[in-house]
Amino acid sequence: MENTYIISDYSNWVEKLTKQLNLPKEHVFTYQEWSEDFMFHDWVLENIQPQSKLLIPIELGHNKTSSVEGLRLAMHIRLMPNEIKYIPIILISNREDWQLRQLLRDSLDRNHLDYILDTKGVDFLRPNADEIKAVVENLIPLNRDSFKSHFYDHIHILPLEQDGSKHSLANIWGALRLNEVLNLNAITKSLTNRTKELYFKYLRAFHEEPKGTFKDLQSLSCKDKRVLLVDDEADKGWADVLKAIFKEADFQFIDFKNKSFTEAYAEAETRAKDDTWDLILLDLRLNPDKEDTGYKHIETAEYSGAQLLKAIKDYNKGLQVIMLTASNKAWNMKKLLDLGADGYYIKESPEFNFSPKITKENYDNLKDEAFTCFNAQYLKITFNDRKLIENHLKSIVRSGGGKGLEALNKLKMINEIIDIQLPQAFALLSLAKEDSKFFSLAFLAYFKILEIVNEYFVEYDEIQKKIKFKDNGDLLDEYWYDGMSKTYKKNTKNYWNPYKTSTPAKLYNVLFKRLGYDPQKDVSIAQNIYRKNKDRNDFIHPPDGLKSTKVFSSSDCEEISDLVKTILLKLS
Repeated sequence: MENTYIISDYSNWVEKLTKQLNLPKEHVFTYQEWSEDFMFHDWVLENIQPQSKLLIPIELGHNKTSSVEGLRLAMHIRLMPNEIKYIPIILISNREDWQLRQLLRDSLDRNHLDYILDTKGVDFLRPNADEIKAVVENLIPLNRDSFKSHFYDHIHILPLEQDGSKHSLANIWGALRLNEVLNLNAITKSLTNRTKELYFKYLRAFHEEPKGTFKDLQSLSCKDKRVLLVDDEADKGWADVLKAIFKEADFQFIDFKNKSFTEAYAEAETRAKDDTWDLILLDLRLNPDKEDTGYKHIETAEYSGAQLLKAIKDYNKGLQVIMLTASNKAWNMKKLLDLGADGYYIKESPEFNFSPKITKENYDNLKDEAFTCFNAQYLKITFNDRKLIENHLKSIVRSGGGKGLEALNKLKMINEIIDIQLPQAFALLSLAKEDSKFFSLAFLAYFKILEIVNEYFVEYDEIQKKIKFKDNGDLLDEYWYDGMSKTYKKNTKNYWNPYKTSTPAKLYNVLFKRLGYDPQKDVSIAQNIYRKNKDRNDFIHPPDGLKSTKVFSSSDCEEISDLVKTILLKLS
């Protein structure tokens, strides 16, 4: 009986059996009426050694008529994350067989704890000291192979109803997985205790990776970044884990606790419509009571998270949103991207045994998409420019915008800008997130708007062979920059060739003679026009016919977008 221990609740028959077995006092453990799974787990971890052989009365506790806590303790031992799980176990009951079967039938929960009775390394005996001694001597511990083939493959642990919904459990699992693989130590004690529940221990039994598997995975450096998490399960660990991942960021989340879904969703929509966010992390299912029923198919676009995504993108398409979802279905991912998502992260679910390779790829994908989003903040700025322009031009349409041919031309120009150029420029900027060559195409799309402004105000007179204003026929003046006074001045005589009148030359006339800009005060806008025109020409017509070396960036596009906005908002 060496290394043999017994769990005692000091029932008469247990005390009698302990004496008959001649077990020393230090080999008798007192059952302490544990109420939570983590209490079972922590006690086993603290008291049971891998070399032990353990005797466990099935009916532990004060409630002898219905208690089967001995089976729960045995299952906890078998699902420990270390060598303790292999120890031999003898389960004991002083009931008649039919009485025990009736007790098990009446008392067991959905976990089917009695499955352990039919597995290798476990014996079920009556409290007969001689028989127990004989069996103990012949008990052999399990090993990794026999543990799987003779125990794990024969049991099936389900979450208890009070453990929460399938959606909630998947969220806890996903947060725990990230916390572990990144060594974040971000999980609170209450969630750490959840890892000690039978359900999670069962799931994790063959999800353990060798130490160092994920040592190359690092958190993201996000200083000066603002990140918002919208997830009804933020308190299940996601807020803590993601805050640790996006370290040094101003990380905030919407708290769904103690609020109705309607109230929490309204708060999320209000706070998400804020141009200062660098990234929004948005869960697909924010209302699991209606979206996690399982009996009704819900289209991707109908999920509350997808609807909030649409609201965010309607407000500002440049706001960067990464969707969080436990679904790994390709069509769901495609639909989210079609709806405007800038990326997605698949929360690992306990239903799928993700390999270390997939976990690493999943996290690397999140990291890459986050940095891509951080580098795409120019989209927020340019979309706001676009929105201001569109609203202003629509107001011109509503107010009439002039009379006769002038009104017709204005409407034509407005339609061309709104319906073609602005959306095209923004679409090209969106593509530039993945391929910087699209910055140049976006720049040219914006520059085309400047040319359209010229076409609206001025025209070439075939008879006079001159460029003149459409409204009154005045000829355009030649403006030149005076470095001494740092102002633009007008030549007294017009010597230029109308065929070579440049876009800046036309725009200077439009600025100073039609839009109310001052040649002496508004020098910067004229100089900006000159620089943008030079950038455009260097790209389209490189010197000496050589291949263009001009490289456009997001800042180039931001500047020309701002220039276009500044000019168009002067239209009336």
